[in-house]
Amino acid sequence: MGDSAALFDWLKSRDGRLLAAIFEHNRLDVISMASLTAHLTEIITAQALMQDAHTDDYLAAARLLLNRRNPKEQKKY
Repeated sequence: MGDSAALFDWLKSRDGRLLAAIFEHNRLDVISMASLTAHLTEIITAQALMQDAHTDDYLAAARLLLNRRNPKEQKKY
């Protein structure tokens, strides 16, 4: 069962047994966001290129920084 399906099923039935899958999905989301934040922080603050970082990661970090400095000039990539 997909995670969104589990949520909608729970909303309809209020069956507490369905909450385990929803909580697990949310737990994994939080872990993923924490990992992504740590990775982006390493890239943005790096003094040298990291060997395990992909070139596109540096480009995405540069776009993030540029967009934060010039929010009115943001472009969609």
